[in-house]
Amino acid sequence: MFWLDLDCPEYTSINSSIKSWIDQQSFLPNTGSFWNHIDTHGLLTFAQGFQKWLLQKKLPVQSIAVTWGTQPNCCGPHTDTPPAKFKLSWPVENCQNTWNRWFRPSHDRVRHVTNPLGGKIFNLSDLEEITRRETTGPALIDAGQIHDVWCAPDAKFPRIMLQCQLLQEPLSLESIA
Repeated sequence: MFWLDLDCPEYTSINSSIKSWIDQQSFLPNTGSFWNHIDTHGLLTFAQGFQKWLLQKKLPVQSIAVTWGTQPNCCGPHTDTPPAKFKLSWPVENCQNTWNRWFRPSHDRVRHVTNPLGGKIFNLSDLEEITRRETTGPALIDAGQIHDVWCAPDAKFPRIMLQCQLLQEPLSLESIA
């Protein structure tokens, strides 16, 4: 299991509130960075419906980053920084026609480098796709498995998502399904 879709009947209204908060963060459109740590407390105080949903789902978060994709190859194959293995992935805007893809090594000697955040970056030519999920709703994803973001030719940009580090890591996605 590489992801667990999460039900959120209030997704549209919660997302509207999240988007309003993001629109007030003037640094984001000019960041030039895909991964952008934000004021977690500030967002949760502003978007109280999101905070309420997180509490209902028993998913308290430790930190939140906004991913700001401006091009089709905005996020190549990687694993996230340990010790986090799972994260809450929340699509905010322009996420239709974009997918998270998961991979396995296609041979024994897979090259990687460690990124500045401590995760590993892989070469796509060393990998074989296992599965993919269109990023159209909230989900817990396995970020410890090699994954990337793939954008179809008709994807719109900027592709904006929240990536939330959980306060307590589940043992597996199956354990909370």
